[in-house]
Amino acid sequence: MDLRFLTEYYMPVVVVACLIVGYCVKHITWLEKVSNQYIPAVLAILWAVLACVANCQPGNYRLRGV
Repeated sequence: MDLRFLTEYYMPVVVVACLIVGYCVKHITWLEKVSNQYIPAVLAILWAVLACVANCQPGNYRLRGV
């Protein structure tokens, strides 16, 4: 089974950052106010922002298809 297509979507930096933030939100005492049901939403937003930043290349700000 060829899994090379996953490398287009897999960003290790983003995955590690989300894992660290998720762990911190779950285990830091002053963040106990954040319910467990909100952790996936927080990480989804963080993932989207980090993925956009990771894919941003200096000098390449044109929109695709425009």
